[in-house]
Amino acid sequence: MKNILITGASSDIGIELVKNLKLGNYKLGLHYNSKGEILKKITKHQNNIKLFKKNLVNENSCISLVNEYIGWAKKIDVFIQLHGAIKKSKKWYSLSQKDILQDLNVNFFSTFSLSKLVFQKMRKTGGKIVLTSTSSASHGGGVDTFGYGISKFSIEYLTKLLAKEGGNHKILCNTIAPGFINTKIHLQSKTPSQIKKRASLNKLKMAGNPKNIVPIIKMLISEENSFMTGEIIKIDGGDWL
Repeated sequence: MKNILITGASSDIGIELVKNLKLGNYKLGLHYNSKGEILKKITKHQNNIKLFKKNLVNENSCISLVNEYIGWAKKIDVFIQLHGAIKKSKKWYSLSQKDILQDLNVNFFSTFSLSKLVFQKMRKTGGKIVLTSTSSASHGGGVDTFGYGISKFSIEYLTKLLAKEGGNHKILCNTIAPGFINTKIHLQSKTPSQIKKRASLNKLKMAGNPKNIVPIIKMLISEENSFMTGEIIKIDGGDWL
């Protein structure tokens, strides 16, 4: 049985991933901060799954989550980071350092702390780490989401570091970088006409959905993946070609 910790499991991609993994030979630790009702519903009566409610607001909360998961599962084989949020959406020249730090805290600093902790747990037995960026991060991000973009670009840097360091310990680290996906984080601030316009910008002229993301994650954590590490995998319909 493979032991997996997923942060942000109540996100749209997280819910779709849990639906795909819950009946497999996995011991799933599912983190959420809010909106855990759907998780509770789809994982009811499953002994191989435990939910962990945490606000990953600082390093201590990250330590607590990892320790609680290890206390239950005894070890960790896979860490999948899906948590994140856009905290400040406004023009970059209107941002304060405090504004930027809010995005860094929720999107990067927590991911850094969690990755550091699980990496130490995996050093003896190896493992897989899958982080989440966005396909626009390496192209400057959105004009109104500077802090979020900086956070995601930092995750790509972290991916390379973990892959370099992890090679000697059989720890593989890769990052998925979704484009415009039909998820709440993309749809909550757009009108239907804006959504249609944004979706038309990629080469496939359509928005993606969480079902497009899940197979890539499953491949990355599978036994078949024994040679891919340090990669940033864009799933964006050819957005930046």
